[in-house]
Amino acid sequence: MMNKIKKIIGLGLVLSLTLGLFVGCGQASAKASENKSEAADANEQRVIRLGNFPFSIWNAQIIVAYQNGYFDEVFEGKNVDVEITDFANGPAANEAFVAGDLDIINGIGDQPIVVGIANGVDTKILSGAAKQGENIGVIAPGDRGITSTADLKGKKVGVYIGTYVHKSIIGILNDAGLSEEDVELVNISSTSDASAAFASGDIDAYLSMSGDYIHEKVDGEGYVVVNDCANHPAFSYIVASAKFVDENQDILADFYDALDKAQKFIDENTDEAYSIIAEFSDYDVDTVRYTIENADIQLAWDEDYEQNLLETYDFLFSHEMITTELSEDDILDRVDTSIIDTYSK
Repeated sequence: MMNKIKKIIGLGLVLSLTLGLFVGCGQASAKASENKSEAADANEQRVIRLGNFPFSIWNAQIIVAYQNGYFDEVFEGKNVDVEITDFANGPAANEAFVAGDLDIINGIGDQPIVVGIANGVDTKILSGAAKQGENIGVIAPGDRGITSTADLKGKKVGVYIGTYVHKSIIGILNDAGLSEEDVELVNISSTSDASAAFASGDIDAYLSMSGDYIHEKVDGEGYVVVNDCANHPAFSYIVASAKFVDENQDILADFYDALDKAQKFIDENTDEAYSIIAEFSDYDVDTVRYTIENADIQLAWDEDYEQNLLETYDFLFSHEMITTELSEDDILDRVDTSIIDTYSK
């Protein structure tokens, strides 16, 4: 039986421009992983159930790895299926993860991770996926007189409450001497909801986690960037279930090999990579370039990713969004960088 990568539809799926495109068969070549599980039978069918999100900076590697055949290469002869399900947001993916329906989530934000740890979910944090800063931020229609963070006082600001940008908006407000009580935060879970809320007057400004949406609004519809997230970046991670990590070290290492190949291709063949991503996602190349170049999508682990998890816990606990007291060790013991540490960045 040939290896295959297939796109499946699950709860929380966004019917996006990427729908149905992760379908294919793989038969290619890859070196055997040094830490292959001794218990794994070479002929046993194994599946990686991957939670993903519609086009965003952190699945650039997924797109390039698929289009360039890197998944085919690393899983040749290993009888591995990859099932990819798109989710609308991190909480929806986390719900499926908690239910045991996913093995890996690519690009999940910090808040769902910390909430999961507080709730006893046996999560392993494998690496960082992206740091979004200058590519995302607070936008407002150009005709509403909102040109600075100070202008947000008394206004209705849309943000997806409970996700990583929730913490970012508080930081942006605090930098301008404002608190969350100085504005009305409106829970907006998608860019389509944001557009509708702008049209109806239900929000005056919006902090989007989608760089392509901001690019579209600013360049095409006369919106202005009130403040970006450079000083309060939004972090996303790659996580897996501890059970899956323990039982599948070999194919997990192969999965990272494919992503690493894709990242090197993006770094060394930037224009070609952007064209591949744009064609796959049905975006224009300028949008892809803006979205990626104003962020950091290097697969890595560093002190910023670590410190951010601790700060996110403090934020959630102080806002009573979680009530479980966690120590630094409770959080950092969930980090397993044994695979990402093998790559020289």
